[in-house]
Amino acid sequence: MIVLKRLGFTVIKNALANVVRGCASAVVALVLPHFLTRDLSVAQYSAWVLMLQFAAWSNYLDFGLQTAVARHVAKAMERRDSDLRDRVISTAFLLLLAAGMLALLVGFVVVWKMPLLFRSAPPTLLGELRGGVLILSATSAAMLPLSTFSGILIGLHRNEFPAFAIGGTRILGAIAILCLVHYTRSLVWLALCLGAFNLLGGILQYGLARWLLPDIRIRRHLVTSRITRELAH
Repeated sequence: MIVLKRLGFTVIKNALANVVRGCASAVVALVLPHFLTRDLSVAQYSAWVLMLQFAAWSNYLDFGLQTAVARHVAKAMERRDSDLRDRVISTAFLLLLAAGMLALLVGFVVVWKMPLLFRSAPPTLLGELRGGVLILSATSAAMLPLSTFSGILIGLHRNEFPAFAIGGTRILGAIAILCLVHYTRSLVWLALCLGAFNLLGGILQYGLARWLLPDIRIRRHLVTSRITRELAH
């Protein structure tokens, strides 16, 4: 009975944490445009939305690895198998690092070819658009390997930590952007502000995972073909 009560509490806690995390993202997505459309011109706001779309596509390169990490970490922790845990984490981190490098490469190509892709963009706005896309592409690429630690926290049934790290930094980032836009209309500075807070959320998750599991090892020699195939599957 006690075990069932603990399981029920964990399920409810994690479900509420996921709702809070989703609500934080939804609030930012709904509230931020309301204010930015007042402070930015139509062309600037259009460029801002375009920048966000270019940065968001790299999330598809996760390929569900974060969920796979959570599943395998939970299984390894139940077995008290720290070696399996570290092999899964090391393999997933390496795969997501490769995905991040691919995302960064695509970002560089897009920035390079942007004058051809958007010929009607004003020359004065094109430079800011290229700078913003490069910044957000770089931070999104860095977030891919850092998402490994989000999977670790979820695998430990501590969903409240990713909710706090991701949801909290997104709200703080939105507030910072709303304050910054009163002093500058530079899309580069706005992108830098958004990217910095997103990166902070990933770093916080890394720190929390290290705090809960200080003996985690992420090493190249722990990467195995068997784990790679299992995660890819």
